[in-house]
Amino acid sequence: MDLSINSTSLYEYLKIKFDKFIATDHISPTFNNLDEIIIQELNTLGINTLKELDNIIIEPDKYPTNSTNFTGLLRNILIIHDADRYFFDAWNNKWHGINKMEYNFYIKNGVQIDKLISEFDLFLMPE
Repeated sequence: MDLSINSTSLYEYLKIKFDKFIATDHISPTFNNLDEIIIQELNTLGINTLKELDNIIIEPDKYPTNSTNFTGLLRNILIIHDADRYFFDAWNNKWHGINKMEYNFYIKNGVQIDKLISEFDLFLMPE
């Protein structure tokens, strides 16, 4: 599992790791053409292999209910792992909106999301 992360290896890994959520349509097995961007975000945070990624996925069952696809899933994993580092080093103004479910998910998992919303000009999307 010490494979380098690329579009194919990452896709196959996530498809296996989160198979029960894909089977029940809780997560769509796609990157929405953002695979290179999410791989860049992973690499920026020093996650270059599937083993390194696997090491930060402590509780795989807690992520998919708040993720619609593999890109969102990985961003949630990175934010829960180290939100400050994600936003300071990898985020790079690539997105700004947070929905209410994500907001509550971040709070539940100890992320100081209100501080990040203020600091990085994020916004809570209307329901």
